[in-house]
Amino acid sequence: MLVVYQKYYTPLDRFINKFRRKGFWLYTGLITISLLYMFYEISHLPDIPPPELPPPESPPARRRSKIKPN
Repeated sequence: MLVVYQKYYTPLDRFINKFRRKGFWLYTGLITISLLYMFYEISHLPDIPPPELPPPESPPARRRSKIKPN
């Protein structure tokens, strides 16, 4: 029984005692709440509007080529 206690219970008890330290649940709760709030805000962002279309360009005016005299 002592072997079972030393092998399993003692490391498990040490692990659980880490959670009983001062402020652990406070900091864990703050981090969890802030992450959940961030995910909530990101999921409720407004849609990105489509890009504005450029104004239609008029076709370039044709220039008359100069007639060279002979």
